[in-house]
Amino acid sequence: GGTTNGFNADDRLELYDGATLIDDWHEADVGVIGYTYKRNTTITGPNTNYTTAEWTFTSTESTADLGTYAYPSGTPPTISVQPEDRTSCSIEMNVTATPASGGTLTYQWLYNDGSAAGWSNVTAGAFPSTTVTGATTASLSITGTPTQVAAYDGYQFYCLVTEDGTCNKAARAAQFDARESSDPYLLSAMINACVPNTGGSCDNEGENEFVLLQSGGADLVVNPTNIVLKYGASSPPTNTFTDSFVADATATTNLNNVNTTNGCGTTLFIDAVTTGTIPANSKIMLLDPNICVDAYDFSNLCSQGPIYLLFSTDATWTTTGNFVNTSATLRYYELSVTDINGKTTTTEFNYLPNSLSGADGDYAEFSYCGGAAHTYSNDGCAPLKNILPVEFLNFTASKQKDKVRLEWTTASEINSDYFEVLKSTDGENFYVIETLKAAGNSSVNIDYLSYDYSPNQGANYYQIHEVDFDNSITNTPVRVVQFGKEASVLVSSSNSEMSISYTNLSENSMIEIFTIEGKPIYTDNIKLTSGNILYEAKKNQQYLIRIISNTTVKTIKYIH
Repeated sequence: GGTTNGFNADDRLELYDGATLIDDWHEADVGVIGYTYKRNTTITGPNTNYTTAEWTFTSTESTADLGTYAYPSGTPPTISVQPEDRTSCSIEMNVTATPASGGTLTYQWLYNDGSAAGWSNVTAGAFPSTTVTGATTASLSITGTPTQVAAYDGYQFYCLVTEDGTCNKAARAAQFDARESSDPYLLSAMINACVPNTGGSCDNEGENEFVLLQSGGADLVVNPTNIVLKYGASSPPTNTFTDSFVADATATTNLNNVNTTNGCGTTLFIDAVTTGTIPANSKIMLLDPNICVDAYDFSNLCSQGPIYLLFSTDATWTTTGNFVNTSATLRYYELSVTDINGKTTTTEFNYLPNSLSGADGDYAEFSYCGGAAHTYSNDGCAPLKNILPVEFLNFTASKQKDKVRLEWTTASEINSDYFEVLKSTDGENFYVIETLKAAGNSSVNIDYLSYDYSPNQGANYYQIHEVDFDNSITNTPVRVVQFGKEASVLVSSSNSEMSISYTNLSENSMIEIFTIEGKPIYTDNIKLTSGNILYEAKKNQQYLIRIISNTTVKTIKYIH
């Protein structure tokens, strides 16, 4: 700064994340000289452009009792590799550090759950039901079942690296986001294609390779930006197979005709480019438009359609073959999917070619968790029987006096390990109340039964997770059972006002109003269990009114 007492216009403080400016303060108020600047509590975030109205300053201050501070000497360790944000089914964090003076380095990982005021040391006791290793090393690992690890979704971690017990350096914090079974992922890849070898124009390996994808929990607009598949011999892979797609009505019709002949009886395949949008939770097949229609018998997939076909015309997808099927080194896929809400999910998968049998029809299957293939198999060119580990016929939850009876039936099970009975009181945060062993493999109907002996007053939400031996999860729909008085909501109109009357809501409930398109226009936290809300509404307009409480989640469609 300058020579004037206090701050002046030459003083400036800037906060950076690497080379990116995050926040800025400087004395830009001409003629004002002060000693203390404090950001107003009404300001909720940083600002890269200094704004006077965000700050309160004083012009007098005493420094008589500041005391003394012994600043430690020495140079802290250097951290060359920082922890990275991770979306996975396990928590894996790593640092690489170098001592500044040739001393001994020690490590301590710390965590924050997203709401605590400070950070705590990572210990086994802080993460129950999981296995914690490396809490005091350069590599932290927290593993368990996907459901167990998902309990720590949103947690942040950093490592404190100390040299000779005195001089330390903190790594950057990284966030863990739990993978969900509804995320997009690579289901399987036909690595050693079935080729008819009839002398036709489609008798090439690359023309008959394909991959099967799960679209994820939201709709996808079909374009090369939203669906990106890469392949290669190293991580991350760099060869892109999805730079261009084409609609092919002829190939789609021919494939459906063959499957109708094989007994499907329905339209299994839909041209994704023609449709334009792929619905949530759909299967997508990426393939060459010149695939031989008689190379495969897809009738095993009849009950799992529709399957949306993406015909790739990317120059990288060659007719001579793309997926290595003989090698002692790993091969990698990277799938990146951006849904209609703008959320991008990127996951890497790998397989070992020498784990395949070497015959036409060899394929690998993968888990939504990513990583290594969990199954290498060959169905004799009638592929992918085992896409779904379990097929639920039904799931019911019913009130029986002071308990809840939970029943479900499976029509088939393939490599199913166990079932988790999950419960929630808000419809969002579920926890396991019972675990039941699954049949493993079955082609007949099997009935399962569980009870919740301690239901809560209000709404009780239930869901069943089937967990495969590779940790893949198949979910049932959520069921709700009410205990206590039923909430009541009545909507009526009076001139320009819409009246919402409610009774028997729990305290701290919420009422939300949306346009028919889903745009939020009103939110109110309700402290009384009964009352009335008036909202200025437009005539002849449709609204969605949602009530969220401990006893109910209810949506009402209303025309004012």
